[in-house]
Amino acid sequence: MTSTVGPGEGNSSSGGHTYTISRVRVQFPHRAYPSQVAMMSKIILALQRGQNALLESPTGSGKSLALLCAALAWQRDEARKAREYNRAVEEGVIQVSSSSALSSNIS
Repeated sequence: MTSTVGPGEGNSSSGGHTYTISRVRVQFPHRAYPSQVAMMSKIILALQRGQNALLESPTGSGKSLALLCAALAWQRDEARKAREYNRAVEEGVIQVSSSSALSSNIS
């Protein structure tokens, strides 16, 4: 599984911590519990695969915070990828044919 916590684990940034999970930088307001890191990993993996995820954890374990931080980090990463792709298309680095654009809209 590629859902490892990277070298950014535990790095402080503006009073919080930054975790790199499946190549997505997740900003967390404090040091995350191991169960929160595991949950964020599963959430990001499911989002990257376009799958649903059914996760459970005891009351008070920080599920809501883990879900919000992971989902927002993934969304930021997807927006960054889209900007990079659009910039590459505009600069002519990537050629997009009308047939490939049409077929991607159909499927």
